[in-house]
Amino acid sequence: KHEETLRQNEERFRLLVDGVKDHAIFFVDREGRVVSWNVGAESIYGYPAADAIGSHIARFFPPEDVARDTPGHALALARAAGRHEHEGWRVRKDGTRFWADAHMTALYDNDGQLRGFAKITRDLTARRRLEALQENEQQINEFLAMLGHELRNPLAAIVNALGLMRESSAPHQAELRAVLDRQVTHLARIVDD
Repeated sequence: KHEETLRQNEERFRLLVDGVKDHAIFFVDREGRVVSWNVGAESIYGYPAADAIGSHIARFFPPEDVARDTPGHALALARAAGRHEHEGWRVRKDGTRFWADAHMTALYDNDGQLRGFAKITRDLTARRRLEALQENEQQINEFLAMLGHELRNPLAAIVNALGLMRESSAPHQAELRAVLDRQVTHLARIVDD
């Protein structure tokens, strides 16, 4: 009976992990080599399980992170603290990069011996692009507000000078035309900038 319950629990756990398609869920041994690989990991990273299992996690990091030993530091931090969370670039099989939210949790057996690490990774590239678009939109809105203010100042002087020209006698016309010329030149400079 106990063995049957254990088998059913293992089957449920396997179905749970394999059923998650929007998160990469995999087990890594103490040295950082992939031991298991779910469908979500295959979808996100692009590696079939046969290609990923046995690989060191450094395979999924960009070269500059490998040179800094970011994968080794992540393993050490998870080993020391029990878990490690990090957002950063990861590399797919086709060489493209994606922005990842990665969690690594140290796993211990009943005797307190480190067995390896559970890794869960989400692809946050779409969220990061949306945040960048929102930031760009905010910058554009700030620029347009500043531009509107900068354009209103010379336009006000032009409107005032034209109003005075309509009411003024001939001697002031040259002075008002000079105001118009200065402000139009200023507007042209703003537009050029």
